[in-house]
Amino acid sequence: MKWIVCLTGDEDDLYELSKSLNTEKLTIYKEGNQYYLKSSQIRPTDEFNEVCDKVDKLIELINGTTKLSLGTRNTVSLSDIYILKDDGGRILFFSAHLSGSGGARGNYQIIRVDGTIEVCNHDNPADSVLSWIELSLKDELVNKIIKLISHDSDSWVGLYKIFEVIDKDAGIRSFASVSSENLKRFTQTANSYKAIGMEARHALDYEPPRKPMNITEARSLIYLVVREWLRLKKEN
Repeated sequence: MKWIVCLTGDEDDLYELSKSLNTEKLTIYKEGNQYYLKSSQIRPTDEFNEVCDKVDKLIELINGTTKLSLGTRNTVSLSDIYILKDDGGRILFFSAHLSGSGGARGNYQIIRVDGTIEVCNHDNPADSVLSWIELSLKDELVNKIIKLISHDSDSWVGLYKIFEVIDKDAGIRSFASVSSENLKRFTQTANSYKAIGMEARHALDYEPPRKPMNITEARSLIYLVVREWLRLKKEN
């Protein structure tokens, strides 16, 4: 017998993930109209609660790295868990009719030091997902950042949490690919009630930058920071 884990989510995102996640440690594959998750971490002898815990952690990492690599705001979710018996019978343990959260998928942007923006589009944009997940399983801080992205990379508060963790670890202003002017605009905008109202980290009237950053620019900037930080982590 073996555990079968069914996934639901945006078809395009799952398709891209299935092209890149195809190792013994983690695989997403399609049979018929259904996508499945398979991992060497999930053993036939595991209890249902153990399987759920492992699947939840894997999906959290998948969602965080997918946001980063595909520029999507959709999420992958658990649909069904069942045991496939040796005789072909099934024992259903969990079933849910879930849909991914709303949001448009798009190519990610890189904001360069001179302020220019490059829209990135790769043949297999999810290729980085597996290496980032593997790194997160070995590095506690990377694990934390991926979880923060998975939890909230759509608000100023959420993006600032990601910023401050990486800044404390590596000193973002030393990153050659990241504009110090854009970092200043980001922090000033995030902290200024005058600039973004109720979305700001503070309610006091901190002076906004001359040109406040919008949330899309902010997300692109922080994703650039995270990718650069992950690149440095993999090199060290």
